[in-house]
Amino acid sequence: MRAWSCIFTMMCAILFAACAQDRKPPPPPAQPSIEGNAKSVSAADIRVVLELKRKDMIMSHGSASPIYTVRVIDHNHIEIGYWLGGTETWAIAERVKGKWKLADYERIMVRAADIPTS
Repeated sequence: MRAWSCIFTMMCAILFAACAQDRKPPPPPAQPSIEGNAKSVSAADIRVVLELKRKDMIMSHGSASPIYTVRVIDHNHIEIGYWLGGTETWAIAERVKGKWKLADYERIMVRAADIPTS
């Protein structure tokens, strides 16, 4: 089941990436910035989530991309921001029964000048 979810996620990412204009990612930071409700999780929680995402990137893409941002939503939800092929991407980590797991989907940020906002 996980394999089909990964295939579906990758197909969606490819479709969205094809529609998006590739932007040049900013220079990678020495350390990811920590945003949001950072005091609701421990430093160990953040380290675990970062290591999970790095291992996932290596398995999926062959190498780990720099992680730019860690956004803490609450005690059980963290978002990880990174760039993949010129596309800003956000992975979601959730604490399930005390263990951190990556969600089967990721958000791709599409920002283009030709998308009307009003």
